[in-house]
Amino acid sequence: MSRRRADLLLMSCLSAAAALAGAANAAPAANVPLGRLLSGADAVVVANVTSSVSAGASVSITLSVVRTLKGDVAPGMSIAAAWTPAASQLPAAGPPGGQTGIWFVGQSSGGWVVLPVAVGAVPADGTYIPAASAGLPAGFAYAASAPPAVKLAWELGAAAQDPSNASALAWLLSSGAADDLGSSVLSPVWNQLWSSGAPAARAAGLAGQVRTGSPAALAVLASGDPRSFDPVSEGYLALAICRYTGGDAGGISSLGALARSTYGGRVPLCAAHALRSIHSSDAVRELVPLLDSPSQRVQYEAVAGIASFANGLPAATPANIRNMSFLTVPSSAAATSPDTMQNFPTLREFLRQPQVYVSFWKDWLVAHPLG
Repeated sequence: MSRRRADLLLMSCLSAAAALAGAANAAPAANVPLGRLLSGADAVVVANVTSSVSAGASVSITLSVVRTLKGDVAPGMSIAAAWTPAASQLPAAGPPGGQTGIWFVGQSSGGWVVLPVAVGAVPADGTYIPAASAGLPAGFAYAASAPPAVKLAWELGAAAQDPSNASALAWLLSSGAADDLGSSVLSPVWNQLWSSGAPAARAAGLAGQVRTGSPAALAVLASGDPRSFDPVSEGYLALAICRYTGGDAGGISSLGALARSTYGGRVPLCAAHALRSIHSSDAVRELVPLLDSPSQRVQYEAVAGIASFANGLPAATPANIRNMSFLTVPSSAAATSPDTMQNFPTLREFLRQPQVYVSFWKDWLVAHPLG
């Protein structure tokens, strides 16, 4: 593959991924991985804001500790912590009094400082994560001796159950911000949310399981009623489905069903995108019917997936997309030919003449049966 063609295909893949990632509501700033934030914080607490006062370029926030997740602070204590927003956020405005959240704070020579949960132009509500103000709901309690990561995971799950916090928490969890806490820590929380009666919380739980590669979660979605979720929750699910990388037969079958389903939003498109990235004969079988999809974007995912399989490309992962090795055709790719390379279009090329590429790959599949 020429360097120019590789560059074009890379741009196409990255732009498609960016478009698909827009399935959920956009956050005002990029989330910080919570496992990393937890490790770097001197204390992590659930606390109420008792006061918030601007002082030049900083905001002084007084917190009343409700629960301690990490650090040498106790419930009932007060913490005075400084937050210095980005220059673009001045004049600074802190979070209003009475707000309850999960706060990450560090110690400096000048005292406590707020470690925001987002980077960039962080607004006041990006300094903390909304949390359950009262006691934790049934099913989300944790032992006082539990590790900080476990405590944080259950606090996130509890907050996702609160109708007033559900949307913000579902976005945070679906974005993958909590994933570096580890699947062993998060799986029980995903399972608990999965059984929730609140659609947003249930979507967050299913999305978490999908991102950890659970074919069972995909099967639940594929066999369930698409009307169970509102458009926002469908967006969270789509974002997770786009990131599914499992190559097991059950997961592939469920992705095929989701790609042909009546789910709204980008769920079918993200299912097609996930199939496109697997590059196995089972995935191609599920992609073949999508060549006749009424959606040209879904058709393109089918063409790109079949072309990747025909040219022997490795399954796409975040790592090999970054270094472009996912576009390296191995010497063992027996079915590769100049025609299969030429008919692996970028999205822009495909949209100019979709039927040309669809027809080529239909003919190719007849000549190269999957068995």
